[in-house]
Amino acid sequence: MLLKISSQLKTELRHNLNSSLVANIIIIGIVYFIFGLKNLDIITQAMIIERFLPLMGIFTISTLFYSEQKSPIKDILIMKKTRLETIYAIRFIIRLLIYTSISIIYISILETKIDFKDLILINLHSISIGLIIGALGLLIFSFTNNISLAFLVSIGLILIQWFLPKDKSNILLLLTMPKISVNRIITILSLSLIFIVIGIKIWKRKKVY
Repeated sequence: MLLKISSQLKTELRHNLNSSLVANIIIIGIVYFIFGLKNLDIITQAMIIERFLPLMGIFTISTLFYSEQKSPIKDILIMKKTRLETIYAIRFIIRLLIYTSISIIYISILETKIDFKDLILINLHSISIGLIIGALGLLIFSFTNNISLAFLVSIGLILIQWFLPKDKSNILLLLTMPKISVNRIITILSLSLIFIVIGIKIWKRKKVY
C-alpha cells in the first residue's frame, strides 16, 4: 500500500502540480506588486487575507480533475490498481499542503505584530475561504466538465462577498474580518470537504470523451 502511495505521489509531483503551483505564485506576485508588504493598514491587510490570497484555492482545488478532462487519461487511471478516490485524495493533500504553506508564509510576513494564536486563526480563516470557493468550482466542474464555468462560479462567489453587508448572522458571509468565528471556519471547512467528496464521486462515474 505504501509503495502504491509513494508511486502515485511521485506521479503527482512530476505531472499534475505545475499548473496550480505556477498560478499560486502568479497570484502572490500580483498581490505583492499591488500592495507590497510594509506599512499596510488593517483594512488593506484584511483585503489581502480575505479577498486575494483565497484566489489560490480556485486554482488549487477547482482543477483537481482537469488533467483527466478528456479520455483516455481518466480511463488509464481507472485501470490502475490504485483506486481513483485514493489518487484524488493524494493529489488534494499535496495541493492543499502547498497552498496552505504559501498562504501561511505570506500572512506571517504580513502580520508581524499579532500573537501566534491570532495568526493561526487568521490563516485558517483565509484558507477556509479559498477552500470553499475552490470546492464549489470543483463541484461545478464535476457536473459540467467545463473549467471556465467552474472558474466563473468560484470568482463570482468571492466577488459577491465584496458587496454583502458584514452581518455576522449571515451564514453566507465569508469576509468577516476583523471578526473571525471559529465555528464559522469549522462550518466552511466541513462544507468544503463535503463538496470535494461529492465532486469526486460524481467525476468517478462521469464519462469523458
